[in-house]
Amino acid sequence: MTQYGFAPVGMAAFVAMLAAILTFAVLRFATGLRQARRHLTDGGGADTGFLSAALQDALTRLQAQERATSARADASEQLRGHIVDGLSAGLMVVDANGLVQILNPAGRRMLGVGMDPHNANYSELLTSAPPLKDVVAECLSTGAPIVRRSVTVVQDGRSSHFGVTVSPLETRSEEHTSELQSRFGISYAVFCLKK
Repeated sequence: MTQYGFAPVGMAAFVAMLAAILTFAVLRFATGLRQARRHLTDGGGADTGFLSAALQDALTRLQAQERATSARADASEQLRGHIVDGLSAGLMVVDANGLVQILNPAGRRMLGVGMDPHNANYSELLTSAPPLKDVVAECLSTGAPIVRRSVTVVQDGRSSHFGVTVSPLETRSEEHTSELQSRFGISYAVFCLKK
């Protein structure tokens, strides 16, 4: 055989080798396709279980965060209540409609109010203390703070002297609105110090 005779034999061997490699690749691709189809018809197997477990874990963590946030809010509310109740000064918080939202025990003692007057109109609550009612009304009408004004209140024939501060709870913008204002619509805080 001549050298030109070996060329077609070599070329045929090379084409046969390429055909074998191509056939092997097609068969592997078909096998992988069949396995993927079988995996999908079986419901996804471990991947679906993994995804479900991950979602459940995320939901559990969110619920735990919500419980922790709620517990912090409750603790904060209790602390606020203890602080307000422990003040030796009288504290009355009035909303924009003139309804009393908070009156601490010292304020109830100073005004002679027995029970918690939540949502009572401040002017009705202060009928026995007209000078104090006038100071609160002035601040509500003008919106200007009144700082340490001396007021004499006569109750049951006894004169009591108070240093009164009435302060609007102002904010510079809506984004700075306090929790107290947004939750309860509170606008004014009245502090009374007995002299």
